[in-house]
Amino acid sequence: MSLPRPLIVLFIVMATVLAYAGSFTGQPIWDDHQFIFWVNTNNPNPSHWNFWRHHIWPLFDSTAALLHKLWGAETVYWHALNFTLHALNSVLIGLLVRSWRPSWSMPLALLFFLHPLNVLTVAWIIQLKTLLCILFLLLCLFSLRTWIKTPQSKWYFLAVLCFFLSVSAKSATLPVPWIGLVFLLLRRKQHARWIVALIPFLALTLFSTWRILNNEQVQTAVSESEQVVEKLIVTVPSEPIPEPVVEVAVPEPVAVESVPAPDPQPEPVVETPAEVAPVPIPEPEPEPEPEPAPETVPAPTPAAPPSMASFVLHNLGSYLFFPWFPWPVSPVHGTYQGGVDSRAVAGFLITFFLSLVGWRKRSWLPVKIFFIQTAILVPYLGFIAVPYMSYTSISEQHFYFMLPFTLALQFWALDFLPTKIRTVVLVGVGLAFLAITADYNQSFRNERVFYERILEQRPYNTLATINLAGYYAHQGSSRQALAVLNKYLRETETSPQLKDDPLFPTLVRAQQRYEIEALLP
Repeated sequence: MSLPRPLIVLFIVMATVLAYAGSFTGQPIWDDHQFIFWVNTNNPNPSHWNFWRHHIWPLFDSTAALLHKLWGAETVYWHALNFTLHALNSVLIGLLVRSWRPSWSMPLALLFFLHPLNVLTVAWIIQLKTLLCILFLLLCLFSLRTWIKTPQSKWYFLAVLCFFLSVSAKSATLPVPWIGLVFLLLRRKQHARWIVALIPFLALTLFSTWRILNNEQVQTAVSESEQVVEKLIVTVPSEPIPEPVVEVAVPEPVAVESVPAPDPQPEPVVETPAEVAPVPIPEPEPEPEPEPAPETVPAPTPAAPPSMASFVLHNLGSYLFFPWFPWPVSPVHGTYQGGVDSRAVAGFLITFFLSLVGWRKRSWLPVKIFFIQTAILVPYLGFIAVPYMSYTSISEQHFYFMLPFTLALQFWALDFLPTKIRTVVLVGVGLAFLAITADYNQSFRNERVFYERILEQRPYNTLATINLAGYYAHQGSSRQALAVLNKYLRETETSPQLKDDPLFPTLVRAQQRYEIEALLP
């Protein structure tokens, strides 16, 4: 006996809503303050024209300003909007897949919706930009598909407009037209009409890239987030704090009667002998020879930063690995310090194995998907120095656009299994995703839980340590803030490489300040 389809859909909807319920009442976290709440509170009437003239993501900034004027700091509305956009994107992805593989449509869309790597994008308010970016890209693809079937100019212009709005929300979709151009050039029968139709899209990507590369805030050596961290820590004065001066009462002088001095007595006469024996003078003892100065041990030189090639390969391999084994999930995955990461190697091995199977099965699908994934990830592999790379070499927000292709690759591999086994695997993976997603959403309730989640996975992440200490200090508990920082500083005695972190001086200044505050009554 099978359950009615509407009942199954209702159960799935209820389960997915419950999975994200933990973040609906979440407070603003980290960049939410700087880019949404603080900036719009201090500037309640911004110039939207300036957004579109000077900002690299004007659609996001303009939308955030309008929503802040409407909702303010009522975060439940912001979270509900992110959840709705994510649900809409999942449905659109399912509809696109239906035109290709109908049997994949619903399960692929559902797994995309529940995937733990999407939690950061949905539960973190600042990631509204990612959700808007992918929404308008999907609308662009639907408009292009309609234009191809029914060549009416309105659908083409609508596609160009949607792509413009997509790159105006975030630059994640900039590689898409170039991917399309490569596939068109590799076709045996090139369609000149489609290549010409790509020109406006390519022009938009070049213009947007030029704006990003020439934007001072993007190219500065210190990111916006680092500036915020510095502002949170007031620099401790270099001069010592003077101790309080205590006034002591001086007693008044007491009058004493004068006493007459006695008459002077004659000094006694001492007879000197004619000859006085000489007094022997001791010879000076020889000075001890100075001990040789101890040899100075040269300070250990900091480790050389990893090369560009190793950094890029590490990032690419990690991005290829995590969609297959999305655990443990963490808002920050740390920086790449060099060496060989087993997960990155596993990512390349998985891709190579599937490409080999595709070659044996005479299918180019794995190779095509690998190419698309790599092209999508180009902005995040490390070729361009961007601010967030100082905190983490891998960011889960970048999986949002990549995941549909990885899921398609996984479904392609599952097609080689018998139907019953494939169903069991999909149900098991769906339940696992549901549990991990529900647990991960709890990490976005407030900043304390958020930073504690990061430190669970990476106990000595400098940024999370500073911000967690700052959270305690702002709550009036300087002693707790000091305990968090002292734990990090004790670890530097056995792991001196922690001092090489760019934010380590900020951590030391914070520790000095909280030490003073902890002594105050």
